[in-house]
Amino acid sequence: MISHIWVLILICIRFVGLGLLSSLCTGTASFADIVQFEIDRDLNNFRFSAINSIPSGPYPDVNKAPCNHFVVSSDDQKFSISRPVEDKGWGILSEVRLAKYHFIAFAGSFIGGTSASCSISQSQIAIFEQNNLLGIIHLDASEASLIGSLKQMDAGFIRVFSGGLIQIPVADIHLSLDGFELKTISVITSYCNGNSIVPSVIGKTIIEARNALFNYGFEPIEVSEPFVPAWRRPLINHGIHEVDACSGSGFAFCRFGYKNESSSVNLVTAGETDFPTVVRIGVNCRK
Repeated sequence: MISHIWVLILICIRFVGLGLLSSLCTGTASFADIVQFEIDRDLNNFRFSAINSIPSGPYPDVNKAPCNHFVVSSDDQKFSISRPVEDKGWGILSEVRLAKYHFIAFAGSFIGGTSASCSISQSQIAIFEQNNLLGIIHLDASEASLIGSLKQMDAGFIRVFSGGLIQIPVADIHLSLDGFELKTISVITSYCNGNSIVPSVIGKTIIEARNALFNYGFEPIEVSEPFVPAWRRPLINHGIHEVDACSGSGFAFCRFGYKNESSSVNLVTAGETDFPTVVRIGVNCRK
């Protein structure tokens, strides 16, 4: 039978191989503190460190518009553990619970941009079990903007959005038998208790995106009087009658609507090309 000390050594070797920093190997943690965190190889900008205290931050000014709209204020925070993170000098971006774990996204740099946007960097995600910090997800470069807000999805995982001027989904956090997995965005996502399956169309042109939705049983919600500037007429001339509205400046956003028997989907594109790229997707379930 393997002795407890050899079990400890084998676990430490495994954690070193995974690139994780575990206090277990220094003799300060219990077996209950062990959490495995796996990261898809395509997400090579992300890192995980098993630490037990939040580092001090740069104390950013998060009260100025437009970036104040991207921060959870002290009065609106849901988790008691969020305030100590804020007190360490960070702006709170999101609070999400998944099973018995609490995920708090926070950042140290906020720079306002055009069209009420904000560039967020020096961002990380803390993982707590009750009041115990298990570790943080961070980036290989503090100036990177790949961590912004978090959203709990119907299918039981957390979607991570970027912190760039246009926030897009970049990764998903799943529970595993041994801890957590950070995965690339799935090609499909279920909504509305699994009744609506929506393909991933972020980064696709509106032509590609609408065809993908059609393949999954969606149909366009045609608009009789769309609010679009004259230079956006190629969309309608090409038969895309589901365009609802387009902005005339800034990121040149446009909104498009689709539906099936279970949900409606809104796509938002950005860019001034005839067939712009999808940067955002919203799903509303039918009651």
